[in-house]
Amino acid sequence: MLAFISENEIMHLKDFADYCMSEEAPAGWFELLTERNTLFIKEYIKSNWQKQQNLRGSEK
Repeated sequence: MLAFISENEIMHLKDFADYCMSEEAPAGWFELLTERNTLFIKEYIKSNWQKQQNLRGSEK
């Protein structure tokens, strides 16, 4: 999951949840997301977004 988030530059939990609900997602991802790891995944996505913001800020 973490590799998918990084490789696909997921910046919002909604986008990841939508993917996890889709036919394209590996079996069980939606259940893992909603039943076990939501806080960790949410914070991971948030830090991914913050990292991108910092990189954009340093380019100015």
